[in-house]
Amino acid sequence: MNSNGSEDHFSFVSLMFDEMHIRAGIVTSKTTGEMVGFTKLSETEKQLEEMQTELVNKKYTPKLAKKVLVYLVKVQLYNRSWEVIYFLEDAGIKVITLVCDGAATNRKFFRMHEPLDKTCSIVYSTKNVKSGSSRPLFFSYLIHLIC
Repeated sequence: MNSNGSEDHFSFVSLMFDEMHIRAGIVTSKTTGEMVGFTKLSETEKQLEEMQTELVNKKYTPKLAKKVLVYLVKVQLYNRSWEVIYFLEDAGIKVITLVCDGAATNRKFFRMHEPLDKTCSIVYSTKNVKSGSSRPLFFSYLIHLIC
């Protein structure tokens, strides 16, 4: 146990991530990868107007979201992953593994790192530069089995 009475091993985590399909109609910049807008603005404007009317008439009740809109381009995967790791490490949560499927984007992401084992052609670990120590960060693929 550490000084505050909690057990240290509970602060070690593995981060899992996976790609999501993005809603059709979103426009992104080819040069920066940032979201620019929507192709069907009339539908979006109509939804916003309906929501505004409900708010004015005080008939609006928030609904539980059933879908999530996420966007991330290959270039941003590296920076965003390390940003998440930094915030977790800063909060005392020790990231030891990144787990994902074997999609080409994820394999490329792993290869973007400097391997700890320079003799191996597969990057399976790197230095966790956000940990403040020499703790390694391991990479792992989930294998989907069909029975």
